[in-house]
Amino acid sequence: MKFDIEEKYGDTLNSTDKLLQVCKDVQVIGEGTLDIRMAGETAIAVAMAFIDYAKACEGELEDAGFKAGEWEANHYNLVEAPLKEIPAREGYIVSESGREIPFVTARMQMDDTLYLKACDGHYASDLQGIYEAYCDLYREKTGTSPDLEWDFLTVEEAEALDPDDREYRGISFYEDEEEGGLAVLLGKDGHYGSIDRDGAFETTERIDFRQLYYSDQEGPVYKGYPIRAFLKGPWNPAWDEK
Repeated sequence: MKFDIEEKYGDTLNSTDKLLQVCKDVQVIGEGTLDIRMAGETAIAVAMAFIDYAKACEGELEDAGFKAGEWEANHYNLVEAPLKEIPAREGYIVSESGREIPFVTARMQMDDTLYLKACDGHYASDLQGIYEAYCDLYREKTGTSPDLEWDFLTVEEAEALDPDDREYRGISFYEDEEEGGLAVLLGKDGHYGSIDRDGAFETTERIDFRQLYYSDQEGPVYKGYPIRAFLKGPWNPAWDEK
């Protein structure tokens, strides 16, 4: 992708049209080559990260501390590190317990040093191979298997847990929108949002309380992800219905 961007788009960050075209290409690669479902917001983040990576490897970001030709370091600092907690709902793997989970769920809990070692010898798209290599490295270091899949459950998975297990994990369910100070905002022109003690925010979709629960560790969890993954930015009072 680095060379494709460099050859076809050059000054992409200075051209909105070109950036959007890169994003479309990223989505085609994700959905066609890697069989990954990729949201538009995710494609933009990926495209911009790889553009920065391409510029760094060519020496255009040395003033910012990124040296030309340092492929691995630039890739980690400009692509992996910024994107490791991206709210992506794509790229599924089979966990050691046999559950199909988003790779990002496991990645967010991995030790960075062991993760980089696990990536050695694997294509970036070989998420299953990277996951399995990480688990092996973790066992070599600690003597135990890593628990990389249970931080973010869906409501259905949380409901299926033993009540004592739910209590141990600090999971509770919302009875209605007002409980816990969280409520859904419905604005003008298709804007949706949520409001809690931290303020009012626009969300990528209308929050369905049937797919939401509360975690003592993560706060509100929606569709198996922290609700922050669905926040777009501050709520604009102009969107309020009159």
